[in-house]
Amino acid sequence: MDLRKNKCLRQSCSPFQVSEFFSFLLILILSGVGICAADYTASDWNNQGESYYSSGDYDAATTAFMNAVAVNPNYAEAWDNLGKAYEQVGRYQDAVLAYRRAVAINPGYTEAWNNLGDVYEKLGRYEDARDAYQRATSITSDFSVPPMNQHPPNGQPGQYPGNQPAGPQMPGMNPGLQSGR
Repeated sequence: MDLRKNKCLRQSCSPFQVSEFFSFLLILILSGVGICAADYTASDWNNQGESYYSSGDYDAATTAFMNAVAVNPNYAEAWDNLGKAYEQVGRYQDAVLAYRRAVAINPGYTEAWNNLGDVYEKLGRYEDARDAYQRATSITSDFSVPPMNQHPPNGQPGQYPGNQPAGPQMPGMNPGLQSGR
């Protein structure tokens, strides 16, 4: 690399900018990302994370998905996958943030809306869960609002504050889509 062509070095940089860069570089090296991370694309990191996730190594999956979104912050699938990994280790608030980022990037991402509903339900945020599920339903006709009966607060399946009892599933519904996993 020709340092004379580096814009920051040609212009006057504050010591803070330089130290901030080196601090970031040190964090990358200490976290195991190192120099070889530049050779990995966001897709490579996401695929690695999916492999770790499939084997049950959620901590390694989380790290790989974080690397994917560091390389490409607009990678909705990696944000969704990061949310799934967080959810597996009980980091529900972090999962909410990851899923919300995924749907902010791609508002038509049905699975991410569904996953967001799942984690809201686990947090007892039933109105938010219902809204996320309805958003997923509005995107595709192959999706049905889940009955939300896994964690009923009053013991009555499908009875949540502000929610009507769950109706029948839509014809042609893909039951595997509901879980989002």
